[in-house]
Amino acid sequence: MMYFLKTTFKYINLKNIFFATCIFIISVYLNLRFDNTDNSNVFLFLNGITGSGILTISAIFIAILPSSLLFYDDYNHNYLKNILTRMSIKKYFITRTLSTGFLGGLILSFLLLLLLLISLHFGKLPKSILNNMISGAFSSIYPNHKILYSIIFIINSFIFGFVFSILGMVTTLFWNNKYAPTIVTLIVYLFSEPLLSIINLGSLGFTNLFLYSENNLTTPLKINLEFFTILVLSIIVGYLKMKRLLKIND
Repeated sequence: MMYFLKTTFKYINLKNIFFATCIFIISVYLNLRFDNTDNSNVFLFLNGITGSGILTISAIFIAILPSSLLFYDDYNHNYLKNILTRMSIKKYFITRTLSTGFLGGLILSFLLLLLLLISLHFGKLPKSILNNMISGAFSSIYPNHKILYSIIFIINSFIFGFVFSILGMVTTLFWNNKYAPTIVTLIVYLFSEPLLSIINLGSLGFTNLFLYSENNLTTPLKINLEFFTILVLSIIVGYLKMKRLLKIND
C-alpha cells in the first residue's frame, strides 16, 4: 500500500496534468460554442446531449496523459533495476497498473465533477431537453433525477479513465515511445466502432463507453462487461509482455 501511494503521487507529471486540464477546458468551450442546442447551462453539456462530441474524443487524452508513461519512465530511466531488487515483477506490475489507472480515472472524473459543481452554482437545472428524454444506458434516471444521472456519468468516467490509461500504459510495452499511449490508444479508441460494425457489433465501439447517451443499444451491463474485458485483456497481455521484455520467468 505504501509503495502504491508513493508511486501514485511521486511520479505525477504535473506538465501532462496541466495539458490534460487545458484540453478539457478547450473541449468544453468548443462544444458549448459550436453546439446548436440550448447550452445556456453547462449541465446540458455534461450529460452529453447531442453536440459535436468534442469531449468524447478529448476524453482519451485526458485519461492517458497524466499516468500512462509511468512504466515508460521507470524502464527508460533505469529505475526498474532498483525497484525489482525490493519486490517481485508481479507486485511491481500490479502496483504500477493500479497507480496508472487510479490517476487516469481521478483526473477525468475530477474535472467533470468540477464542471458539474460550476454549472450548478451559476445556473439552474434544465427543466426539459428533447422532451426530457434521452437514450442509452441509465436513460430512465435522467428525467426525474438529473443530478444522480450526472453522478453516474462521473463515476463511469472514472472507470473509463482507469481502463484506458492502463491500455495506454500497455502500448508502451510494445512501442517503447513516449507518444505511443496517445497515438495508438487514440487510433484504437476512434476506429473500434467502424471496425466492429463490420461484424454488426458497432454498439460496442469504445467511444460509446464514454458518451453512452447517444447509443440506443448500450446498457449498463454491456458497458461494464466491455470495460472488464478491455481491462483484463490489457493486464494479461501487458504482464506477459513485461516479463518477456525484462526476460523474467515466474
